[in-house]
Amino acid sequence: MATVKFILQTSGDILKALAYGWILIIIRVLKQLRKALKAFCEFRKLSPAEQDAERDRCSTLDNPAYHRPDPCIYSQQYLMSLGLPVTWDNPDISLLLNGVVVPEYNLLADTEYEIDATVWNNSYDAPAVGMKVNFAYLSFGASTVVNPIGFTFVNLGVKGGPNHPAIAKMLWKTPPTPGHYCIQVFLEWIDDANPNNNLGQNNVDVVAAHSPATSAFKLRNNTKPLTITPSRPTPTLFPSGPTVSRRFWRAIEERSQSV
Repeated sequence: MATVKFILQTSGDILKALAYGWILIIIRVLKQLRKALKAFCEFRKLSPAEQDAERDRCSTLDNPAYHRPDPCIYSQQYLMSLGLPVTWDNPDISLLLNGVVVPEYNLLADTEYEIDATVWNNSYDAPAVGMKVNFAYLSFGASTVVNPIGFTFVNLGVKGGPNHPAIAKMLWKTPPTPGHYCIQVFLEWIDDANPNNNLGQNNVDVVAAHSPATSAFKLRNNTKPLTITPSRPTPTLFPSGPTVSRRFWRAIEERSQSV
């Protein structure tokens, strides 16, 4: 009897679910859609700054198990923001001609050089595989103009590991006009732990090529002039010359031995 009752009760529940259970599911889905639409309308009422803050809050992951790389280069702007002195002769950016490092203050115009940028990683846990490195140079005049050179990709390993540091190479043909320029190297990574240390700059000077020539220049000596006072010649104690006899020199020698 109990078995028959269980079968009938189960069959009744199944019929109820088939009859109107799907209606309850549709109602629950509509409530969720209504809640999402209300949140979207409230988000649209926010100012652009508040919307950006809301997006950042939603996309930030602070879980300790999540590690992010920190690609960096010698960045003058970042170091100055920390109150540190900087040099514009960037130690992480060098120029080579035919494989030889050349001084940045004496580059030839309309000549192809190789720019080598040393890229570092401050993270011991996360590498930056396939990181984009952008190269450009600034020209100065009525206004500062950014002139793109190109970009490349490097595989940057963790700090102290393989592929660290990484070297990004780029060919650059100097402008035909001599003058002062500034090379920029920018590291582009979508999830950087510190994006403020990604821009490095290096000042260079392009000069006009010229053939060897003789140059004349003035020399000056600031020491006081030497004063020479004329004086009489000191008389000689002993006579000299071919007229002096041997007897005289022998007498002098005997007198000195007796003393």
